[in-house]
Amino acid sequence: MSNQALAKPDEFSFQDIRQRLKAVLEENKSACVKINGRLEITRPVALALLNQLSRWTASLGGNLSVSKEVLSISPAVVKSKITIDLPNKAQLHFEALGASEETDIAGEKRILHDSLSTAETRSIKRLLEETLGEDFINQVLAPFSNEEVKASKKQIDLITKLVSEKKVSLSKLSKAVLGKEIKTKNQLSQLTQSEASKLINYLLHGGYQK
Repeated sequence: MSNQALAKPDEFSFQDIRQRLKAVLEENKSACVKINGRLEITRPVALALLNQLSRWTASLGGNLSVSKEVLSISPAVVKSKITIDLPNKAQLHFEALGASEETDIAGEKRILHDSLSTAETRSIKRLLEETLGEDFINQVLAPFSNEEVKASKKQIDLITKLVSEKKVSLSKLSKAVLGKEIKTKNQLSQLTQSEASKLINYLLHGGYQK
């Protein structure tokens, strides 16, 4: 971080925005995903947090700009930067790296795209924590890390597509793989991420019965 002009301690504080961002995260924790057993924010959640930080900066009469740079494709590594210009002419700079391996997105077809997206999201997460000087995201998500997270819309859509393409009986497949029959769209939407992953892997790698 570099400060071109230091603001007086009483002119701005990150405490208020910490609380605002924590509230946004609490409201959107169901949109987070588990990757290799760890709960992580998704891109929409990261963008919601950035938007809240931008609005807070604007409410002070300041300006916030964000830039991202892809440093590597395989593994995917993305650098994100934030510059905050405050009304008292103080300028704050923060930057952070985010990386992703192919194993982080098992079951996905657009490996390169999704790997870069995951790396970008992780870089934004770390950038927000660098900016606020606190790993508030991990603190908020930690209590829910052992809970089962609901399957994402992307997972549900992929299952629906694969079942249609392969002309598979979803109820028979779910009974064989999960030990329970899934017959309706509502039941499908209630799957956990781990259950959805099992169905996707089974459909992608064969072994299913029509």
